[in-house]
Amino acid sequence: MQKLFGGAEAQPLPSARSRASAPQGGSEGRAVSPISMRRELLRLALRQSLLKNGIPSSWIVAEALEVSPRGGGTPGVHIRLVMQHWEPRLLPYTLSFQQDLEQRLLAVEPEVRSWLRGFSWQYAKVEGEPGPMPDPATWADGTPQPESAPVAMEPPQPGPPRKTKEDLARLFAQQDRIRARDEAPPDFAPTQPASW
Repeated sequence: MQKLFGGAEAQPLPSARSRASAPQGGSEGRAVSPISMRRELLRLALRQSLLKNGIPSSWIVAEALEVSPRGGGTPGVHIRLVMQHWEPRLLPYTLSFQQDLEQRLLAVEPEVRSWLRGFSWQYAKVEGEPGPMPDPATWADGTPQPESAPVAMEPPQPGPPRKTKEDLARLFAQQDRIRARDEAPPDFAPTQPASW
């Protein structure tokens, strides 16, 4: 802008990486910490995942927990996804949701794997009651037991009988005879111009 309107020579804009490590402008002059940048990135990715999958935004929140590295190095982030609304239909899809969120993080920040230490799920105290535990034998054989008895399927009902070529030819001939009998030329008077 200064170059356009005069004044000092314009300086090139800093890259996103240098902006993250440079101090913020303003009177405080505080530097933006990597954890706060990662929290903001997580907040945006979570919002996009919730919108894309049609999940209300109040159902799941994310917490970015800073993890100290062992033996020095850069600190990492552990993401805790907190389910704040009890919805049994969502439970089988938590791993799919987590993978979708991770893919969104990777799309924005390719270096996510260098600082992401893992995910965990927490169920907040929510309204509603979870269902009862299934029969203990369910876990022994490794196959899930149905919640209720299976519904017996009815055999398919036969449709109307199919017509053969002879039946169709007979039907068309009958309709042609009826049409020929009823199709006397209409008695229309010639069109006359309207007189107003």
